Amino acid sequence: PYSLDMKLMKELAYFDESLVLLHVAAADKWHLIEALVDAISTCSPLQAQKQEFTRKRIVDAITEREKERSTGLGNGIAFPHARLENLKTPVVAIALPESPVDFSALDGKPATLVVAILVPQDQPQVALQLMSQFARLFSNPDNREFVGRARNTAELHDFVLHHIVEQDIVVTARDI
Repeated sequence: PYSLDMKLMKELAYFDESLVLLHVAAADKWHLIEALVDAISTCSPLQAQKQEFTRKRIVDAITEREKERSTGLGNGIAFPHARLENLKTPVVAIALPESPVDFSALDGKPATLVVAILVPQDQPQVALQLMSQFARLFSNPDNREFVGRARNTAELHDFVLHHIVEQDIVVTARDI
């Protein structure tokens, strides 16, 4: 439905339709993280480095970060993420669980939208920028409702590209 310029997103993070998961059956956040990692570990940037970035290494990195402090933002959104040494390209994956999943958000609301973000160890600002853009986008109840009604992965993928990439949102210190 939208005319998209993939070049902009590729500069910030790799994100394709295979990284959009709808109606994911997950008993808890750990199962949901594993489903996201299954998708992430097969995407082309990680396949290019598959000897180094095994499924286990990615799950362990996200799990370690999640145990430090919950990544449940609130408003039904969670951002499990990790920084990985030698990762060449940041990667984003999105999941809409079949049932809300507890990510221990401060507002107590379980997550209905989960955005996994992997960034190179030396690029923490990219993770912050992506989280800020997604948080701003999904702070709007209309956008959260639209995402919850997404009929297929293409629709959600195009929506995210249009609103995150084409809007070219500037991040300020108050966003972080």
